[in-house]
Amino acid sequence: GPSDLSELMLHLNNFSGSLPRLQGLSKLSKLHLGENALTGSIPIISLPSLRYFNISFNGITGTIPASISNLPVCDTIDLSHQAKSEYDPSTGQRITRGISG
Repeated sequence: GPSDLSELMLHLNNFSGSLPRLQGLSKLSKLHLGENALTGSIPIISLPSLRYFNISFNGITGTIPASISNLPVCDTIDLSHQAKSEYDPSTGQRITRGISG
């Protein structure tokens, strides 16, 4: 079942919406959701076996939750390329948003 899942590689799928809250995946070691169209903030992540976490090249905004730094065995975390540029018609300017930590 899902609790035995060890790798979830869903990059390059044009998925949109917010990042799901992943629970009950105690054996998940690789999570790759990069190069989609995901938006919103990073949910609290509690995946004790996670070694690789990649959500690069999306439209994630907000702050990085502290749970990211508490992943006990994770050695690769890629949150890069999150800047999202939007046009503000009231000012004629581009607004860039991204993540911060």
